[in-house]
Parts: sequence; structure tokens; C-alpha cells
Amino acid sequence: GVEAKARARVEWRGDLTSNDWDVRFQLGNLQDVLSVLLREKLREELGGVYGVSVSATDVYAPYRGYQVTVDFSCDPGRVEELVTATYAVVDKLRKDGPEQRIVDQEKEKRARKREEDQRTNGWWLNVVASATERGLDPLALLTWDTRNAAVTPASTREDARRWLVDANRTRLVLLPEAPASAAPPK
Repeated sequence: GVEAKARARVEWRGDLTSNDWDVRFQLGNLQDVLSVLLREKLREELGGVYGVSVSATDVYAPYRGYQVTVDFSCDPGRVEELVTATYAVVDKLRKDGPEQRIVDQEKEKRARKREEDQRTNGWWLNVVASATERGLDPLALLTWDTRNAAVTPASTREDARRWLVDANRTRLVLLPEAPASAAPPK
């Protein structure tokens, strides 16, 4: 709390009518694309952060829901600028969708990672256990390639419209403590 660094977090939460493999895949794709867009804007263009973390997950118990979180540290004087830039990136994603190059790049990355993951018993144990816990059909894992191939800028735009709703957004900012010399007299 005393370091001259702020931490900003923006979250979107909501309910899901189902949390099947399609929803889980779409949230993962949204996470991947939003990560690239925010890294390009906040780090590469604005130079305001070293890194930005994005996670998009479904919740299956005790209720069905989702959470998309954007988290970054920055100079306290740049919080407003960078949070506003985050909102602008999300607005553009909802309006126009991502560029085709980003969709293609993320599809390729996911395909390579999946090939690697499928070689490990731990990955299989995790996905089968997760399917069992959630009441999902483990055989639907075999249609993953079809889901990945179907991702387009338009489908990603629709996912952003579905889950990144301003009414479901929360903004949290942790600022450093004011120095003792700046404290008001008692």
C-alpha cells in the first residue's frame, strides 16, 4: 500500500443459462482476444503497464454464471487514462469485433497448445473430471477442433456483446497510501 503503484481491476459478471462446452470455449476465446487487444493498447501504444491480465471463466456452483476480469498495475496518476482506454477497447470489440489477424493468431495458438495438452495425462484427467463435475458430456471434447475453426471476428464480437455488458461491470482501484507528510494534521 505504500509503493507508488496503483492496481486497477475491471470485472464483468453475470448469469448463464448453461455452462456447456460451447460457452466455456467462447469465454476462452474472448479472454485470448481481449488479452491481445489490451496488451497492444495499454502496453505497446500507451506504455502505461508492463502487462495486463485477462481471465474469462464460467462458474458452475453454487450458481451458473461467468466472470471476465481485466487486471493491471500502473502509475497512480494514469489510472483514469488506462481504465478509460480499457473501456474504449471493450467498446470497439463490441462494436467492430477484432481484426482477422488477431482471430487467426489466437486460433493457431490454441490449436498448438491443445496438441501439447493432449499428450499429458494431467490434462485428460482435468477435463474429464471437470466435465463430470459440471454434468457435461466428456465426448463433446472431441468437437473442440470444430469450435476453434468456427471462430470469426463476428462470433467474437457477439461474445463480447453478450458478456461485456456495462450494467454488469465493476471497477476496483487500489491506490497507495498517502505519505505521512501529506497526512492532515490531527
